[in-house]
Amino acid sequence: EKIDEIRDENARNFLLLALASVVPEASWTLKDGGVLKLARSKRVPPLRQAFERKVRRMLKDVEMHAIAGPVPAIEEGDARALLLEDESIGGVVTSPPYLNNVDYTKVYGLELSLLFDEQTVKRARARSLRSFIGGDYNPRAEASEPAVEAVLEKISEENRASASGESGEGGGMRGMPLVVRTYFDDSFSVLKELYRVLKPGGSAGFVVSNAVLPGLTVNVDECVGLLGEEIGFEASAWVCAERWARVGIPKERPVRESVVVLKKN
Repeated sequence: EKIDEIRDENARNFLLLALASVVPEASWTLKDGGVLKLARSKRVPPLRQAFERKVRRMLKDVEMHAIAGPVPAIEEGDARALLLEDESIGGVVTSPPYLNNVDYTKVYGLELSLLFDEQTVKRARARSLRSFIGGDYNPRAEASEPAVEAVLEKISEENRASASGESGEGGGMRGMPLVVRTYFDDSFSVLKELYRVLKPGGSAGFVVSNAVLPGLTVNVDECVGLLGEEIGFEASAWVCAERWARVGIPKERPVRESVVVLKKN
């Protein structure tokens, strides 16, 4: 309440950000994958102490890393419908939500509940890029795009091949989770918008992770590259890291994290 009384908007938002960032630290919760869990054995500092410590750190960061040059503009928008002119930007670096069925509005539910009311959070969830079950899951017009259908068929073929000789788990368009289709529907919309707003010679860098869902492995980096090439980009990818994932399956499967670079010629 005291923070809300501050008239200076920048100061008020600065302190609200600090407060929201320490709420999880000062609660008996832990982020565990895509859910919040109670951890009553966790050592919890007093909220005021954690808040004051955070504000001091943030002030130190501002003093040590002052903005040199043009001040960046931070705006809220939708990557599927950018409020930018055609061929107006030189480059993009982004890490879209991973195809991991994680609803980030629930993972960060404590922080969001402090800053926004329930209806605002619900609207944000419905507008999110569809990487999880629970948002707007009516396939949009892009679902009929040949490029998206080709990617879905590629995923099906790869999983049919990997499942041959096994228990028949996964495989096939019929068993394709809806979240996979809607994820690439939205990804295709984002890529088309980026192609529109990038200047010739500009590039977009996508940090993505391949997905391991029960009965299904999705090479997201390859699929994003294929969709980009269909639009007109020149695509390449660099593997940044490789790890092993186990998601309710009898054996481990490798998952890689990549930067997919798309250049507009």
